[in-house]
Amino acid sequence: MRTSKHLSISCSIEYWFAILILSVGVHLFAPTAFGQARETVLYTFCQQPNCVDGKSPQGNLVFDKKGNIYGTTFSGGSCDYGVVFELMPKGDGTYTENVPYSFGENTNCQSSADGAPRGLVFDRQGNLYGVGLGGPNGYGTVFELSPNGDGSWQETILWAFNRLDGDRPQSQLIFDSFGNLYGTTILGGKYGMGTVFQLAPPISGSQWTLNILYEFGSNPMDGNEPWAGVVFDDAGNLYGTTQFGGLGIGYHQQGWGIVFKLTPSPQSPWSESILHWFTPKDGVNPSSELVIDKSGTLYGAVPDQGGGEGAVFRLTSQVGGTYKFQRLLFPGSPNGSQPFTVLLVNGTLFGTTYFGGTDNAGTVFQVKDGHESVAYSFCSQPNCSDGNGPWDSLTFRAGSLFGIGSGGPNGYQGEVFQLSPQ
Repeated sequence: MRTSKHLSISCSIEYWFAILILSVGVHLFAPTAFGQARETVLYTFCQQPNCVDGKSPQGNLVFDKKGNIYGTTFSGGSCDYGVVFELMPKGDGTYTENVPYSFGENTNCQSSADGAPRGLVFDRQGNLYGVGLGGPNGYGTVFELSPNGDGSWQETILWAFNRLDGDRPQSQLIFDSFGNLYGTTILGGKYGMGTVFQLAPPISGSQWTLNILYEFGSNPMDGNEPWAGVVFDDAGNLYGTTQFGGLGIGYHQQGWGIVFKLTPSPQSPWSESILHWFTPKDGVNPSSELVIDKSGTLYGAVPDQGGGEGAVFRLTSQVGGTYKFQRLLFPGSPNGSQPFTVLLVNGTLFGTTYFGGTDNAGTVFQVKDGHESVAYSFCSQPNCSDGNGPWDSLTFRAGSLFGIGSGGPNGYQGEVFQLSPQ
């Protein structure tokens, strides 16, 4: 592995702070609200034979300096183990798709050693990082994709989990100011209930170093299965959610989930504080990343709330270190039900719901000053050109929202969409 491509500790603090702000979903220059948005389908998957262009997109979208969009699909590609795709604008509002990497190629499609990718993030040199299921040990990987001079990309597996250090990484990765990567694994670790990890770039030599910051399940009230990634505050603390654990019996007899805070420690593990235990009255089983504003207030979504409608919530720090939990307005269908993600843009909270809306095919909603409205309602009818069932994170760029849907005119193969103000 060529270490010259990797970030060193001497990288610019200002650059990495900017990357961190984008990672947690806080954007400083944006309109305050959309009203009713206009949708444009940028790409519908499975247009090529055997879906070699990918199908079932998942995870976040990221942009390079040229405005090209990158994302991942769960399946499709030359080996049907998923792809990293690139959408290149042609200047007339349309996009051309390229597949920089099709997973499984390293093993000639004999196994999913690096398949089912998601969680992309760019470094300063233009390399892509993400996580995948499978791997040499079968418990997942962290990978890097580096562009070659001929337009192809080279994959390097930076870490292969072995279950003792983590199992099934699935969340979005983030960088800190020193070029360390942070993420979560759903399972694995000492107690088998998931981990928060740090992956440090090589200072000398060619090996990255994995540090387990926290292992869930050390006590009956702790959370388990952190499906979402983590976010930083200005002091270097990490925040996240677990889908299960905490109070009650909940789904699979495992509790309703928690919001946690990890405080840095000179030695691992970091110190954990539980900020909120979920109950059916405020929503259960959170599975998406939190966002944090400049004051340290946290926002998130839970897809279920007893009756299945879900909820959007806010956690505000109080004197004495406690947090106040508030459910934001979310009356459910037709405004949407089962919200999975939130994104904070200049004081307006945007998010996606998998169901609800005028056609029960999902929505993009917005919450501003305590008022919720639908920016766009998706369509599931056969004659609809847009997708439906958006359930992954939104990205804001140049006044528009970008995301992925599970439907589209080619059936349930997925699409990439753009929402712009009317």
